[in-house]
Amino acid sequence: MVPARKWSRRIVNYGLAGVLSLTLFFLVFGEWGLLHYRRLVEERRLLEERSQALQRENELLREKIYRIRKDDRYLEKLAREEFGLAREGETIYLFPAGGVRTANRSEH
Repeated sequence: MVPARKWSRRIVNYGLAGVLSLTLFFLVFGEWGLLHYRRLVEERRLLEERSQALQRENELLREKIYRIRKDDRYLEKLAREEFGLAREGETIYLFPAGGVRTANRSEH
């Protein structure tokens, strides 16, 4: 027969092991656990990259707005490229978007 004192120690040891196991489980897998933290770190990194890309895009757009307002040559270039406008006396040639195609001809 096992003395009561040994049973008490076993119960305390198993209880502590159980509490420690549960604590470790929640520290890793819980709502605020290590895995959740790593996902948040990755999400933050992606958001920072996206933010930097948007800041660069905004800077380019600001520059484009400035040039449209202040640079007549740039404005003329945009009008020619985007709207197909031409100066008086100029001829515009339009080509198909896919380029010139050649037909296969078989000679008889």
